Amino acid sequence: MTEPLVTILTPVYNHEKYLDEYFESIINQTYKNIELVLIDDASTDQSIVIIEKWLPKLKERFLLRYLARKENKGLIYNCNEGLNLANGKYMCLFASDDIMFPTNIEEKTIFLESNSEYAMVYSNIYAGNNILDKKYINDDRRNCSSEFSLLQDLIDKGNFIPAPTAIVKREILIGIGGYNKKYYIEDYPTWLEIAKRHKVAYLNKALVFYRLSPNSLSSGEKKFKKMIDSQVQILEDFGEKYKIDIDKGLDNIYISATCYFYFNKSSYYKEYREKIVKKTPKIHLLDIFIFMKIAPRLIIGVNELYKKLLKRGHTGFKKSRGIR
Repeated sequence: MTEPLVTILTPVYNHEKYLDEYFESIINQTYKNIELVLIDDASTDQSIVIIEKWLPKLKERFLLRYLARKENKGLIYNCNEGLNLANGKYMCLFASDDIMFPTNIEEKTIFLESNSEYAMVYSNIYAGNNILDKKYINDDRRNCSSEFSLLQDLIDKGNFIPAPTAIVKREILIGIGGYNKKYYIEDYPTWLEIAKRHKVAYLNKALVFYRLSPNSLSSGEKKFKKMIDSQVQILEDFGEKYKIDIDKGLDNIYISATCYFYFNKSSYYKEYREKIVKKTPKIHLLDIFIFMKIAPRLIIGVNELYKKLLKRGHTGFKKSRGIR
């Protein structure tokens, strides 16, 4: 079988600590026919120096397209730029601080080539601050979802598809208009659009290491609020566009936000508590301690999404020196 070209698209911003591991992981892919689109988004650390050190090996291993920006443009801008530059049949948007295991591209490409009715495939992950301390993430939302329930599950339960695990047909991404510039979040609206129109498959095995930010979520209340509000806007727009019921999804977002801000003693707690009461008046009968009991499960999806945004380090959700 002729190997179709697969494009790995990686925007880079201030990931000097992680680039060596990232480059090693993509170079060691068992799949051979890979294009790498690498865009440095005006990093202010030593990322450029490290990239230039790796350029000879990258040129030898991949069909390479490399851009070094002088001005920061933000993640979604670079995602769309990379999509325009790509030539692969399949696309893998992969963060420069994550790591893919050797058979990641091969296994997913073989699946898509053998099951042409699918537009996208994603998998499970290991996660942690360091590859040596990785933990298998057994998320019931992924395990219990099916291709028939995926769209409603994504609406009701939040974004449980780990972005770096997804490989998508490039023509499908182009067909939905690329990555939506309206939102802070690049992956969630993309998965919703794809799941609405096409079949999506899940491989229940961990083929990617997803790096979590070591920083506390409580250090970024305002950014967390922006993420919550963006997620609400995504659902409201999607529900209006396709006349789909989003009530359960909004309930879970509001309850998750209420719990998070309550735990962190934030003034935003009352704002989201009022949203719950206004939307579902009977909820005011629930004691806050009930929220506290269910909070760990409800906020996991929101927290994972927020950690993605922290680690990306792009306009809108920038990682500080030490803070996807």
